[in-house]
Amino acid sequence: MSLTSNLSKVPQFKEIVASIAPKKKDFKTASGKNPFSKEYETLVPYTLEKPSDASLIGTAFDYLARFRIAQIINLEMSFKELVAYNGLKKLQKFTGDNSLEDKYYSNIQKDIDTFIKDEQSLNNEAFVTALMLANLERYSRANMLSGVSETDIFDIQRKDILTNELTGLMETFEEKFINCGFVKTDSKVVFNPHFGIASLLVDGADADILIDDVLYDFKVVKDVGYKSADVLQLTGYFLLNQLLKEIEHSYSVSNSLPFDDIEFSKICLYKARFGECEYFDFNDVNDQDIRAALIRLAEYFLNNPDKTVKYTRLKINPFYDLTDYDDALRSIANSH
Repeated sequence: MSLTSNLSKVPQFKEIVASIAPKKKDFKTASGKNPFSKEYETLVPYTLEKPSDASLIGTAFDYLARFRIAQIINLEMSFKELVAYNGLKKLQKFTGDNSLEDKYYSNIQKDIDTFIKDEQSLNNEAFVTALMLANLERYSRANMLSGVSETDIFDIQRKDILTNELTGLMETFEEKFINCGFVKTDSKVVFNPHFGIASLLVDGADADILIDDVLYDFKVVKDVGYKSADVLQLTGYFLLNQLLKEIEHSYSVSNSLPFDDIEFSKICLYKARFGECEYFDFNDVNDQDIRAALIRLAEYFLNNPDKTVKYTRLKINPFYDLTDYDDALRSIANSH
């Protein structure tokens, strides 16, 4: 199960993460407004006609925001490194049309390069590319494959409505995020950071974006309320990263999976329709409480009844040494 599935389906795992998760009152906002409150101003009204368009817009916004940030820090982006590329490969395999990659890959990569390298302003072409990438990513994550065609992915329906929404979201992002200095030309940025072995033990956990010492989750939601699921997910990323750092550094596990060597103490929800940043700093949590959660997490992974299945998957990884990992986990679990 993924991190999200573990949080929703495994009470023991959820309780461990929840033990250090911030409450609504613990958050602050960059604007000074009360977090998750009706003080927020709706800057980008919801105009979508179909509920399914909401997730499409959210993913397309993520891509556009990443491209804009890459533009600022002068970072090249490869289509092959995006989740959307997996969708293209999956579609090609499912349809049996081996020409799809040749047909679309170079044009999509060219659109990405044109926007980032040439510092091009956002336009309809960039929006349509982002929507195609969002369709591909959605397809890559879908379990149901039947009935999906090339047209479903690349022929964007309701184009005017969708691009109008993206225009508003990106104008707000420029004003409330970029112009406010949350990302600078010399910022350290990691797109979709993951947490090595700790991620594998929950069958996958990669966050949205890390900028300097803040882990961001971009949300294109129409309601401003506090959602524990969102906060638990970000807290889960923090705890997994703390566990990974201890395994890698304190116990010198030498043959582990490569990972993004990242440090962060802050988590932030960026609400794209409101231009609001809701953040929390784990430096405000008692170190003993974090330590206790880490010990319990190590115990959980050691005793997890699904561990055999996970180990079977991990054994095929040439970077992984199960004995070293078990020893490190056991040391953490016994460090009361």
